Amino acid sequence: MSKAKAPADPVTAPVVCRIINSNCCEIDDLVVKHNAPILAMCRKLIEAGYDQDRPLEAYRGDTLCLRISSVGYGAKWTVEDNRVGTPTHARWRDRVASTGRASPMRPKNGPATPIPGYVP
Repeated sequence: MSKAKAPADPVTAPVVCRIINSNCCEIDDLVVKHNAPILAMCRKLIEAGYDQDRPLEAYRGDTLCLRISSVGYGAKWTVEDNRVGTPTHARWRDRVASTGRASPMRPKNGPATPIPGYVP
């Protein structure tokens, strides 16, 4: 005798996205193109007001390819090349808000900052 499954709670039911190709995925009207599309989709879902605690499942056709424990967790990560060019997981930083570079040592064409107590 098999038990009937209870209907999924809409609050904890996973968000289901469809992988289109290696750099694109979609959920309803939300489409993301990125080198790590599922992780970028997590960030887009949070912007759209989805619950951060809901899991995310990514399908290619009928095949489950990836399951992330929560949208909030997936939003914290991305894939970047390390210093030798190998792709690796990294904490996500908003590189649009910043240039992604360290600040310059001094302004271009500006004077160098004097060292206190230094007399040439």
